[in-house]
Amino acid sequence: MEEYKKKIFNKFDGKRVSENILRSLIGIDDYITYYRLINKMVNESFLQPIKRSGSNGMNPPLYRRYQVIKIKDDFKMELKEIRLLDDSFNIEGYINKPKLYKDNKKQIQNINSFLKDNYMLINYPASINERSFQIFGQEKALKEDKVISKILKFNPKLNSKLNYYLTPEPFFEYDILRVEKESSSFNVLIIENKDTWYTLRKLIVKKRCHINGIYIHKVLYGEGKKISRKINSLTEYADTIYQSEDMRFYYFGDLDYEGIGIFEDLIAINTKLKIELMEYLYKKMIELSIGKKLPDMKEKQRHTSSNNFMKYFSQDDKVKIDEILEAGCYIPQEIICYEEWMKILSEMRD
Repeated sequence: MEEYKKKIFNKFDGKRVSENILRSLIGIDDYITYYRLINKMVNESFLQPIKRSGSNGMNPPLYRRYQVIKIKDDFKMELKEIRLLDDSFNIEGYINKPKLYKDNKKQIQNINSFLKDNYMLINYPASINERSFQIFGQEKALKEDKVISKILKFNPKLNSKLNYYLTPEPFFEYDILRVEKESSSFNVLIIENKDTWYTLRKLIVKKRCHINGIYIHKVLYGEGKKISRKINSLTEYADTIYQSEDMRFYYFGDLDYEGIGIFEDLIAINTKLKIELMEYLYKKMIELSIGKKLPDMKEKQRHTSSNNFMKYFSQDDKVKIDEILEAGCYIPQEIICYEEWMKILSEMRD
């Protein structure tokens, strides 16, 4: 019965339809069975006969035309859920427009669950991509998903409650972090993604700039593949900007084929520079990914040699990395959020 109703409703919701079209749509050969079904739909106020259309001439007779009654949505369950939303949502607005809530329910409930279950994380600011990954498992959702953009517009209090900061395109800076040189070498941390670069700019200070015992003097925004370009290469940049003979670059990017490829190209193109992988941060990414549903890797990523990259890891870590990549997944840098960076950046000992 419900299957037949669904067929009729999908094609003729609120419209008039002839009886012979109903018979064709329902597809029951036995007329008596079909007759009983139509009358049951009439008794349940799903169909209303158009009496002036007259009889179909069959025995027993049906009317020649019927009105399909428009079904009104029952929002009882949705209204109950709306009232239980975090108070940063526009609850009154959704009560007045329950269909709007119903249409976007999945994304709304993702945000609501995050607010209720992760209230400690909200105490710490995060970049928009870091917060997006925490909520949706996709680092670009808050910025690029059209449904989520509409939700944020309808719920203006959410932006401040989610406690994230935007990361506008940076100006190129020679001195990204003005930290005095206090060690024999000059260490530059290259960051692939803008959000992570901004987060470190907020956190790194002279007294808190060690990562796993390495003193970081500057943080360089690599702008994805731009850092590994051949023309205007990192070597040319280093020769122009830095005068130290004892310079060391550390690279940190997404854990995917593209990020690995950037590191491999960086080494191949800049043979005179000391470039190492900041493997400690990759191990932290793997640790934080345990139990999380990782996003699908972006399409058409070039699978290149990873010998230089993989030499930094133990056999167990290599297996974990291979499992993630071969499953078609990846770990974005944004999995390390503001709070985690505060733990990673140890204070300098006197």
